[in-house]
Amino acid sequence: MADDIEKLRKEIDALNDELAVLVQRRAGLAQRIGALKGGAGAYRPEREAAILRRVAKTNSGPLGAEPCSPCSARSSRRVARSMR
Repeated sequence: MADDIEKLRKEIDALNDELAVLVQRRAGLAQRIGALKGGAGAYRPEREAAILRRVAKTNSGPLGAEPCSPCSARSSRRVARSMR
């Protein structure tokens, strides 16, 4: 059992590393958009809402669509805000 737990934890660690890379990649793209806008307001609430709806719609994970609403929405907003 301990070996199974350790194997799963290593897999989680690898996923966390991948997530960190993806978040940094997203931040870079957001910065490029900001540069193209010439410093104009980059935040668009309707864009954020559309992203969250799409994520909730396409989510097929073990948590279902519900966590894509309040909790994940807060997480997504926190990530997006840090990239403005």
